[in-house]
Amino acid sequence: MRLILITCLLPILALSCGKKGGGDDTSQAEEVPVSGKAPEAHSPGELKSQAVDTDPMGSTVGSSDQEHQESPETIPDSIVEAIDQTEILGCTDPLAFNYDAAATKNDDSCVAVQLGCMDAAMFNFNPNANIDDGSCVAIASGCTDADAFNYNSAANTDDGSCMAKVMGCTDSNYIEFSPAANTDNGTCLTAIVQGCTDGMASNYDALANVDDGSCNVVAVNPADSLPVANIAGTNSSLSLGEGDATVSEGEEGILGGQPAYTMDGDDLLVISNSNTFNTGGPFYGKTFAVAFRTGSDVTSTQMIYEEGGAIRGVSLYISGGYLYYNIYNIVSDGGNAPWGPISVSVALEANTDYVATLLYDQSQGTLGGYLNGIEAGQATGVGILYAHSDGIGLGAVNSDTVFADGSVEYNGGFYFTGLIASFKYYNEAVSATKLDALHQEMLSTYLP
Repeated sequence: MRLILITCLLPILALSCGKKGGGDDTSQAEEVPVSGKAPEAHSPGELKSQAVDTDPMGSTVGSSDQEHQESPETIPDSIVEAIDQTEILGCTDPLAFNYDAAATKNDDSCVAVQLGCMDAAMFNFNPNANIDDGSCVAIASGCTDADAFNYNSAANTDDGSCMAKVMGCTDSNYIEFSPAANTDNGTCLTAIVQGCTDGMASNYDALANVDDGSCNVVAVNPADSLPVANIAGTNSSLSLGEGDATVSEGEEGILGGQPAYTMDGDDLLVISNSNTFNTGGPFYGKTFAVAFRTGSDVTSTQMIYEEGGAIRGVSLYISGGYLYYNIYNIVSDGGNAPWGPISVSVALEANTDYVATLLYDQSQGTLGGYLNGIEAGQATGVGILYAHSDGIGLGAVNSDTVFADGSVEYNGGFYFTGLIASFKYYNEAVSATKLDALHQEMLSTYLP
């Protein structure tokens, strides 16, 4: 921008006035100094160029030797001063983020102030912020789902670790303890009291509800174990000590020269529930042996013996050309339950005589299966077998049962076709010596 400064006032021009009516009196124009001072003296040479004449109209015209004449209204360059000043563009808004105090003209570049966290490594980093306000929060990884079991209220970044809540008793000191539960729902009701829970032991503790393995059990000879049944192939009631067996129908047969009961596909020998067999638990050992002959079909599922129901029990059955020794306690009863079903299997032939023995020993955590006195297999992982009152049957399923594959039968059936000559049952895991004696007796009698 070019600024013109007027450094002095326009000169005051001298005016001459002629008299009217003629006359030769002439008034000379009087020179009035601009500054109010007396006019300076000039030499004749200097005044020559500044002579002033008066024209008839009364105006004055200056004459000079110069080719150029200036009108009285023109401002001489000598009284003008030019000053160049350069413009400074920028943001002139003092409230803006990029305010420039030196700017003289706003160029519309102003940016509003944006407060926030400017650290890109922080949880709440704001890429739009231009002034850090000290609000940065460090990243805290964890489960951010308030409905999850492991919700972390201090976490601000979910790391995918959230776990669903599983309700149940979470205190292992209670019978109702559920190892799968992670959120207690108030169902812990019965405190565990450890001790001997075997009513036949000398140190039985009536207050104990979880056996601690301390029971002192008096050894029982096989001949005295309860109950012992030898089925003679009659339709009369058979005394089994604490449990009575009744025959639904059938006819006599012969196995190894001994009387046997013929099972033709619709026969069931029912044994009553009793403390010895099934209702007096928990049980820590069982041994039973059956002398039987298979029929022409060993493919279809046929139950030889079973006790218990849909959650706890023991069974011996044929299926798919195999004989299965099976045991289970699939509900949480405290101690080391649930477990199973756990089984051992061995191939067998049609129309063949066998002696099968099942031995359950909780103290060793094993289930053993024997066929004709030879161990067919042994499985581990068995626990305490608790009371199971859903029926006992020889020759078919009496009410409910669970098979080795975990499938459940609720309506009975699965009849055995063949002969059953003897069934011996011991409410303990017999010793190796007793087991050998049992096998010798059964084999010499039914497989001579």
